[in-house]
Amino acid sequence: MTLRESRSSHSTLKAIITYIMAALAVTISHAGVLDAYIQSAVQTNAALSTLRTYQRVGELEGQRLAAQVSAPQVSLIANAMVAPIVSYDGKIPVLIVNPLGSNRYIGYDGAASNGGQFLGMVNVSKQFFTSTVSEANRATIQSQRGQLQVAIDRGVHDLEKAVVDRYLVCLQDKVQWMYADSAITLISDQIRVMESLAAAGIVRESDVALVNLERKSFVVQRAAFASALRRDVADFKVLCGLLETDSVIVDAVDIRSNQAIGSSQYLASFTADSLAAVTTFEAFKTRYVPQVSGFANAGVNAVNVATITSRFGMSLGVNITMNLYDGAQAGLEEIKVHEQLLTISANARLLQTRLAEQIMRTTQEIVDCEQRLDLLNATVEESVRAVAVIRKEMASGQAIAPEYVRMLRVLSTYKKDAAVLRVDLLGLKNTLNYLNW
Repeated sequence: MTLRESRSSHSTLKAIITYIMAALAVTISHAGVLDAYIQSAVQTNAALSTLRTYQRVGELEGQRLAAQVSAPQVSLIANAMVAPIVSYDGKIPVLIVNPLGSNRYIGYDGAASNGGQFLGMVNVSKQFFTSTVSEANRATIQSQRGQLQVAIDRGVHDLEKAVVDRYLVCLQDKVQWMYADSAITLISDQIRVMESLAAAGIVRESDVALVNLERKSFVVQRAAFASALRRDVADFKVLCGLLETDSVIVDAVDIRSNQAIGSSQYLASFTADSLAAVTTFEAFKTRYVPQVSGFANAGVNAVNVATITSRFGMSLGVNITMNLYDGAQAGLEEIKVHEQLLTISANARLLQTRLAEQIMRTTQEIVDCEQRLDLLNATVEESVRAVAVIRKEMASGQAIAPEYVRMLRVLSTYKKDAAVLRVDLLGLKNTLNYLNW
């Protein structure tokens, strides 16, 4: 082997190793690379923030209902009113601002106004035997909180999948850019070798021009992949709630399939809905529980200013309310809740069946994808060896540029397909983990 052939072979080996390393880069695992992005997306998501606000509002509403039922209600009432009249009991009409009584007068009827009112009292009321109502209210608030928590958990789960899927789109763009860039490096190195061979008359100048055109086609592809990467990274920032000036590191990830679980968390929503239907019915039944409340007031209640000092007093009493008949609404409500529970149960069974089918189908797709990837990897290895042979033959004038360009295109296509398939495999595993929740 001549010195020129030795340098050409060394350069070829270096370029091919660079090309292979670009392929291996996507299989390296960077644990936790997505955690920060997922956390940012969860914290800045408007829908999740609204659900958490509803939870806090529900807790405050529960406290308000508890206070309404169990705490004594204290109020202050104050009122001052006069009903002036013009009295004709004497020879001369007289204006009386706060009359005690008159036989002949112009003004409001004394039986209706009493001549006025001077009222100031404190009222206290308290409900008794409220444990049933309090428990029903508490259960209702808890069931509503449970429904909101299920919605939050599902929202976080959906958002995690969306972030990973969008990240994989960015990763696919980057991988394709890497392959285009490594192909440019490989071809550029070959052009330098061919220029030396053309100067020695071993290869034609047209062969060098043909290979250079192929390099330019990869430059165009690299620019397209770079543009797609910038666009998809911008969309990824929006999804994660990142600023336009924030940087996004698109590194390779390794997504492993979760093991099958016994009970799916997707069924939690049906459990929460069933509990909400039952607690709503229990709250409805409290209207048939006798309601007992006591009241008391103390203060002044007078109709004339002159008698205010002797009109201080108090009163107290008990109210009892009991529903005797309302058209059998309780029975109708029970039938309605029963129908709701049957529907919820049927929907839960249907979801279980569909989840099992989707999990089975996605698992098979993963197996098929892995098999295709193995075949593609084997084809890539054969193509790499073929390109190396052609490069060596070109150095000795035994091969022509069109053969090299054709084989390089084949290798590039296989490598790009393998890279895309690897990312597709990660996407399938992400989908399986999403279903296996």
